Parts: sequence; C-alpha cells; structure tokens
Amino acid sequence: MNEQEQQAILTLCLMAAFADGHKNESERAELKRIADALAGEGSINLAALYQDVLLKRVSMASTVAALTTPNARQLAFEMAVCVCDADGVQSAAEQAFLADLQSALAIDLQQSAAYSRQAETIAALPLGAGASGSTPLPPPAPAPLGAVEHASTLSEAEMDKMILNAAILNGALELLPESLSTMAIIPLQMNLRVRG
Repeated sequence: MNEQEQQAILTLCLMAAFADGHKNESERAELKRIADALAGEGSINLAALYQDVLLKRVSMASTVAALTTPNARQLAFEMAVCVCDADGVQSAAEQAFLADLQSALAIDLQQSAAYSRQAETIAALPLGAGASGSTPLPPPAPAPLGAVEHASTLSEAEMDKMILNAAILNGALELLPESLSTMAIIPLQMNLRVRG
C-alpha cells in the first residue's frame, strides 16, 4: 500500500469520526491506533489531514478515487466502521455515512453489511457478557494499613469480578479477525476504565 492510499484511508477515517458531529476520546484513540498502524515509519501528516477534513477541502469521491485496489477499499471501509463503533453502537448519522462510503467504494453490499452488523453486535455487548457462568471468586485479601482508598463505589470483590469478566471477554474477542477484535476491545477497555 502506498502513501497516497494510506492518506486516503486516514482521511475517510477522519470523515467517519466527524460523521455524528460529536467529539469522542475513544474515536480519537482509534484514529491514532489506525494512523500508527498504517504509517509505520512513513511520514503522514495527520494534522494536515485533520484540517483538510474539518475545513471540507476534500470530498469522499476524491478520497475514494485514490484507493485503486479492492483490498485498499475494503480496508478503508473496515477502518471507518472501527472508528464509528469506537464510542459504542453507531448513530443514525454514522450509519448514513457508512452507507454512502460503501456506495462510493463500490464494495459488495452484502459483505459490507455483514461486517457492519458483526461490528455493531460486538460494540453492543455488555461488559460482562459470556462470563456469567464463571466460578465464584475467593474473598479479597485485606488492604494493607495506610492504603489509599480509590474513588470507586464498587467493593474490591466486585471490581475483581468485573476485571476478570472483562479479561475473559477481551480474550475471547482476540479470536476474531484483527480489525474486528481491536474495534471491539478498545471500547470495552474504555468502559472498564470508566466504570472502575
């Protein structure tokens, strides 16, 4: 993949992030992860791409034209879905953007819809899904004297169980294809951090 295709994919990801009109830290983190993975040792100026998208200097049609191979087009769509799902389930605006993108990329409708549905299903999973039948945890060890209390309202046992359930779910998600697993795991980890 050449630098022009990498820039096009990142531009489409930025458009996806702006599709719902909300700024979200998990979307920013997903954009950074994608940019780091695509750029490698390249010299993509993410700030310039951000300005181009924000100031509407680029269009979806001109950006899609830079993607010459079916694999690059499929990757662009999947990464845009990852960005849209980074903050949870897709909004109506994000779904409309992805439908327009699928059409502009001229990728298979059934394949893109299946990928988007699978990503939506994963993004909608509750944090502890699939771990309800796990064995009970041993009682927590007593806190050492002088330990600083954390601001969480959960008991240590509840927090340990929540962490274990999240670890089990994230471990299971690692079995999915890379872009799907990453897209699902990051929001779950962010949710765990906020809840804990």
